[in-house]
Amino acid sequence: MSKLKFSLKLLKLRPYGFIVLSLFAIGVLLRLWGLGNFDISPDEHHFIHEAYRYITGDPYIVPRWHAFRHGVPFVGHPFLGGDLIILSFKIFGASVTTGRLVLVISNIIAIAGTYILARTLFGKSVAIAALAFLVFLPHDVRYGRDAHLDPLLGATVVWAVFFFWKLLSQKKIYWGILAGFSAALVMATKINGPFLFAFYILATSLYTKINDLKKLISAHFVQIVLAGLFFIIPFVLLVAPQAYLDALVNPADPDIDSFSKVISVFMRDSYSMTKRLVIHLYTIPFSILVVIGILKLLGRRRQEDFFLLSVLAVYAHIFVTHSGHSGEYGYITLNPYLSILAGIALYSLKPFIRKFVIFITLLFFLPIMVLHGLRLDVGPFTQLTKFNDSNFRYGQRPYRDAISAINKIPGSPVVLWVKDGDRHVPIMDVRGG
Repeated sequence: MSKLKFSLKLLKLRPYGFIVLSLFAIGVLLRLWGLGNFDISPDEHHFIHEAYRYITGDPYIVPRWHAFRHGVPFVGHPFLGGDLIILSFKIFGASVTTGRLVLVISNIIAIAGTYILARTLFGKSVAIAALAFLVFLPHDVRYGRDAHLDPLLGATVVWAVFFFWKLLSQKKIYWGILAGFSAALVMATKINGPFLFAFYILATSLYTKINDLKKLISAHFVQIVLAGLFFIIPFVLLVAPQAYLDALVNPADPDIDSFSKVISVFMRDSYSMTKRLVIHLYTIPFSILVVIGILKLLGRRRQEDFFLLSVLAVYAHIFVTHSGHSGEYGYITLNPYLSILAGIALYSLKPFIRKFVIFITLLFFLPIMVLHGLRLDVGPFTQLTKFNDSNFRYGQRPYRDAISAINKIPGSPVVLWVKDGDRHVPIMDVRGG
């Protein structure tokens, strides 16, 4: 009888835990829904096709002695994301779906990290609100399912941020190990990895208020040494440091090979990009909550408030580097912190106003999530704006139809990609998914 009672207790979940698990399950479902049913964008080409050509022994591919790919096709980033896609291809077979699966799993890991970070810094209420916002956020649903490196970057950064907070606030040895290892994964994911160290400097300065820096170093010296050790070893194994420096100095992407080009694109496109993001992918209510959350933190000025603001301040560089015509996907790295800010703002409101805001936000979220997040075709109504994917921006449906028809010709010819200006379009044999 006692064993039966114990089993029943295990099956029971408190309402809070049930809601958290339900939200997480919904998040997983939304990211996996129809994963291979929408066309690949030219930007996904750089990562899916590279992995596909590598495992098929394509002689055109550049030998992988170098940590980065220069030339055509260019991939001016470390290979961690590509290696994980290759691993997925080897386990599940090569297809668009299995290529995207790596980034979906990364996005799910980022959602979990967002909840844990929010709960650690701001408590259970803000954490569950941040989780709900992120799970249903149209931008996150949309671009957490694409084969760009940014979902992987978002996952590695949010856990690196969490482990760094633990290193600052606690003296347990393993937080130093985890902080160093997670930082190495950030650096091995994308070329903008060094921004993490800018965050470390800013967050530490605000946390210690400069005067207590020596005291903090003394108290956490062993952790810091271990963090350095567990950063250096994985980083050297995953990325050639000399190649990383070369890629920073000589970017493979011609659009960012000079500071003036980056700024000129920002000055030209930032307004239109922000308008598209706010109206169609983040929604106006959510964006207002983010602004309120920032103001709330600036008013309170607690250590955890400055810590979160430090992340936002450093990674706000994405507003500059991804303000061009195809940069929507890059903002996914910011989504965990924007969701936490929205959660903070929500719980700073009076209960009646809070319920009203939740209703209005859902009213905006759900239709846009269906139309843009899941890319469901509802006639012309899904094409509210031109986003960075093939259905909207490049109209690749005719390309895939043509490839499908060619692949059915007797003799089984296989078309892997189609030239579209300076872009390779659908990338893979459509029979592979």
